[in-house]
Amino acid sequence: LAFCQLDTLERLLAMARRVGAWTGPGDQRLWLMILGHVRCLNEGTLGSLAHLEIGSLDGAMRRRICGLRDEYERALRHMIAAAMDEGTLRQGDPKMAALAILGATNWTALWYRPEGRVSARAVGRAFADHLVRGLLPDGATLRILEPAQEALLDGDDEW
Repeated sequence: LAFCQLDTLERLLAMARRVGAWTGPGDQRLWLMILGHVRCLNEGTLGSLAHLEIGSLDGAMRRRICGLRDEYERALRHMIAAAMDEGTLRQGDPKMAALAILGATNWTALWYRPEGRVSARAVGRAFADHLVRGLLPDGATLRILEPAQEALLDGDDEW
């Protein structure tokens, strides 16, 4: 249980650092972050669903896992706030937006099946489209990323 949580969170944080370092527009950074999150949970460590079971841990390991989880959430909130500041996302509460995104993306670990009709990448793209569109300013359209930009997710991590 601890391994699944640590491995998943370390890969999520590595992905967040790569996406956060990219200088593209904030809405596209968020799109990549959502896609990367879904891929990490569903193409990564078998049993990544266990990363949702923090309540099953206690003591020092629970504190460590919670610290990493909070660090990841802060990175996501910061990315959302920066995009709001630059105007690529509408103004709102970055924490609520982050929690909505995490609630939706984390739940994929419960129902996604690798042997199903769609890939984790396709699920991630669909979630990114829906979730980012909901945060765009009125009248704005989602700019689709080029495959080369999506390759930012394919760093040193093995999904």
